Amino acid sequence: MKRIQIFVFFLFTIAIAQAQAPQLKVNQGSNNNAAQQGGYVWIGSYPNSFYLSLDRNSLQARNGNTSNRFLINPYGGDVGLVDNSTNLIGKVGIGTNAPSAKLHVASRSEVAVFESSNPDNFIGIGNTVNGTFKRKGYLGIYSGNDDIDVGTGYGNVTGKLHLVTASSPKATLLYNGNFGIGTQTPSNKLDVKGNIALSSGTGRIEFKESGTMKSRINWSGTNLSIENKETNGSIILDARNDVVLDAVDDIFLNASNDIFMEAVDDLIFRTGTSNSNRMIINQNGNVGIGTQSPTTELQIVGSENNGTTAALRIQTATNTGQSMYIDGNEIDAIKDGLNLNHNSSEKVTIAAGGGNVGVGTTNPTAKLQIVGEENNGTTAALRIQTATNTGQSMYIDGNEIDAIKNGLNLNYNSSEKVTIAVGGGNVGIGTENIPAGYKLAVDGNMMAERVRVQLSQNWPDYVFADDYALMPLEELQASIAANRHLPNIPAAEVMEQNGQDLGAMQVKMMEKIEELTLYIIELNDRIKTLEEENEELSKN
Repeated sequence: MKRIQIFVFFLFTIAIAQAQAPQLKVNQGSNNNAAQQGGYVWIGSYPNSFYLSLDRNSLQARNGNTSNRFLINPYGGDVGLVDNSTNLIGKVGIGTNAPSAKLHVASRSEVAVFESSNPDNFIGIGNTVNGTFKRKGYLGIYSGNDDIDVGTGYGNVTGKLHLVTASSPKATLLYNGNFGIGTQTPSNKLDVKGNIALSSGTGRIEFKESGTMKSRINWSGTNLSIENKETNGSIILDARNDVVLDAVDDIFLNASNDIFMEAVDDLIFRTGTSNSNRMIINQNGNVGIGTQSPTTELQIVGSENNGTTAALRIQTATNTGQSMYIDGNEIDAIKDGLNLNHNSSEKVTIAAGGGNVGVGTTNPTAKLQIVGEENNGTTAALRIQTATNTGQSMYIDGNEIDAIKNGLNLNYNSSEKVTIAVGGGNVGIGTENIPAGYKLAVDGNMMAERVRVQLSQNWPDYVFADDYALMPLEELQASIAANRHLPNIPAAEVMEQNGQDLGAMQVKMMEKIEELTLYIIELNDRIKTLEEENEELSKN
């Protein structure tokens, strides 16, 4: 009612100001006119000028004979323009007599000013449900600060705030603070359905905690970088299919701890304007560079080494002239030779120039030179060991080849050709079965320009001793006739079965030679005697 009184005063003031001949007319009413029962009051000039009329049912304001008039009916709740037939048009115009909406304000300057001494100054927005107005939101100032608020309130705890174009919501703010662009049901603080474009020459998206930047996505104008500044932070890329990193220029992933990239299928890296795959990590964890189907943990397919390029090039940062090129069958170290190191110490060196290989030395003077410890049965300059029989090892140093456990075999085409047996060090050539008591066993022919046999027994010079019993020729003849071989010489059957002892045979052969010499001397003496006897007979 207080608002109606204020509005009546407002209209009354307008009527007084615009009336050509101000009048005040009071009618006590007529029982024949229901609208005028109880009387009515006119203020202004009737009927051609602006006037204000008031009866018991309504307050009306009219300008001359125009059919439309402004009506306030406190009983029916009607407020707005009515036509001459008292049909409620339901529109209010300020600055216009033909409003096209419930409230139509026409102005060439500031349309409206809302001012209040209360810290909260706002316009409530709502609807009427079962005759009761329900405020859903507001536009104005809240708590007296300098901010302008547009939002929901007054018990509307689940309502959404929409930004609408073309009669369709394009952005939505939920009651829980989730903001959606392109979606009315955002599930995160920012939920975008569609593309996001940052059109600035440079820019970044920062993630902060308590005002401190923890990570960011940065665009420098040329490079895109993802950075995690947290001390133990990680970067994780996770996809149910493929993870593809594609850039014409560079991609920087920077984290103080780990960077995780996870894909159910393949992780693919692309560069260049041709959108070509450069590296792939497949589902088995194999890494391929230059190939899309790696079959090992790391497979690189590239150019053959030509001294300036290859499938893989490794180069030092401080000595750019020192490079190593690797392709399918070459490891090529440029400039200073190839070093295979352990703990920054050269262990194997392939020298520049002749290609000499040094193990334990950086200056090899032969095709392979190994410098290490002396053999002590557990370590040496070189140790060779089988994978299946770890107890079988061979130690080699400057003057030893020491085979542990099963002796030393020198083989050709997986066949033992020379064997040094365990124990006494007996040697077998062409055989592993060395007869007991023999230092050397040879299965096959042997050729030598010189063979020396050093005997531990007496050489047969004893034949020339004065007390040596030389077998008379008659007995020798009888022995040969009976045995078919010389005395003290093995028979053919024995030689075939047991072979011959070269040293012993040499002694026996020398014995027979010396005996033969004695027989020749004896025969020579007999011949001289016969010659002398013949000479005497010839004289007689």
